[in-house]
Amino acid sequence: MISKKQKQIINYKFNGALIIKGEENTGKTTTAINRAIYLKDNYCLYENDNILVIVDSYEEKKNALEIYNRSDDLQESISLFSYIKHSLDIKTINEIFEEIQLNLHFKIASEKIKYNILEKSIDKYKKERKRAKILNKCYIEFLLKEFEYIKSNRINSIDEYKNFTRRGRKSKEVNAPKSLPKNSSIRDCIYKLMDIYYESLFREKYIDEVVMEEEMLKYIQNSPYQRYNHLIIDNLNNFSKLQFSIIKGFINRKEYSNIVVTLNPKGKKVENSLGIQGIKIKELFLDVNKIKTYILKEKFEKDIFLDKKEVLKVKDKEEVMESYKFLDIRHNLDFEFSIDTTSEDEFILDPNGSGEIIHDDELVSIPIYNDIAAGEPIMINDTCEGTVSLPQYWLKGAKDSFILKVKGDSMINADINDKDFVIIRKQYNANNNDIVAVDLDGSATLKRLSIKEDKILLVPENNKYDPIEVKDENAMIIGKAIGIIKRND
Repeated sequence: MISKKQKQIINYKFNGALIIKGEENTGKTTTAINRAIYLKDNYCLYENDNILVIVDSYEEKKNALEIYNRSDDLQESISLFSYIKHSLDIKTINEIFEEIQLNLHFKIASEKIKYNILEKSIDKYKKERKRAKILNKCYIEFLLKEFEYIKSNRINSIDEYKNFTRRGRKSKEVNAPKSLPKNSSIRDCIYKLMDIYYESLFREKYIDEVVMEEEMLKYIQNSPYQRYNHLIIDNLNNFSKLQFSIIKGFINRKEYSNIVVTLNPKGKKVENSLGIQGIKIKELFLDVNKIKTYILKEKFEKDIFLDKKEVLKVKDKEEVMESYKFLDIRHNLDFEFSIDTTSEDEFILDPNGSGEIIHDDELVSIPIYNDIAAGEPIMINDTCEGTVSLPQYWLKGAKDSFILKVKGDSMINADINDKDFVIIRKQYNANNNDIVAVDLDGSATLKRLSIKEDKILLVPENNKYDPIEVKDENAMIIGKAIGIIKRND
């Protein structure tokens, strides 16, 4: 039967953008289609309310239709609006584009025509940029692909292109430059050549496939084309940013509208797709008030219903994340979290529960420095070895914080072990019984501060170590420990 996690997503009372992430065979499509049925029964409030499901191939359409037909028969929920019949359309992206193109009247240039026009454009631009090595006819295939890349990513100015993080470029292309550095003359040259090329193409009354997509977007935005109250987009990572903009144009946004998308961080690499670019969820949904992300990790034999009794059969579980625990010393709280290394180190809170993603604007970056001794003091190294991002509310009131890796076992009775990471709030004084990082003549140690009437001690939390008495001004407090990060094995 459907897992508890899937049911939670399917029946979630929510309007906005709902993101379902997971690898292949984790039940994303099954969950999304069942979510569509739930929306049809509960969030299509008027007779003309409807739902569009978009998939990236005919094979995926067949799979989605099979899930839908079996799932719809099994649905037992009856809502206030069940008597109203609503449409739920399942279409491939190519079917949608073919429908729109029937309303457009442009000639698509053949490969031969594109080659010829680009050759002439190169000859024309060479007169101005004689030393530009990229203006070579051996690069024509690369240049045409680069023009498609620029437009597929909706890069609309030369400055934007020169500063754009260029991902997904295949170095094994036979005739391609070795690199395209940011703010370089080669990028400047490519973009200006592109303008010349498209001006020439339009003058000959032709467009190419990616410009056709731009025309589709204009048409959708400015025409009374059919709209849908809810959109379900399967495998969004296979679509380009331009294609996603076209798809979003189909939404007839109401207070109860939903956009549901599935993502596979390890999916196939489609040229110019969002999956290659590295998907930034908040950038895709800047116009949506609420975003909720779920992670599916259990793997199933098939992403369809097997029969009416046994819906999904667990195949295996594969962890694709680094799992940690955060111990909040100040408030005596602990949190489980994971770093999803397959999607640009996304921060996932409660990965075995709600699987909520904490987005960049809710995180704060903390520098990591060299080891600190939970044992004999070791030399301080002030070289930053990297950063880690944590939720802002975990560090409220602790702006000047940094992280040190623990080395040794002198604090094990305080649950601070070798290879743990301790979060230190920078301060130069502390109270009795605080766990502090201390500089002892250029060496650092982590101990509990004990202030007596006649002496000050740095006390270990392990009986095999003796306290260190602070007798003179050779010791300075670096900061106070406020949290511990432990790796879950």
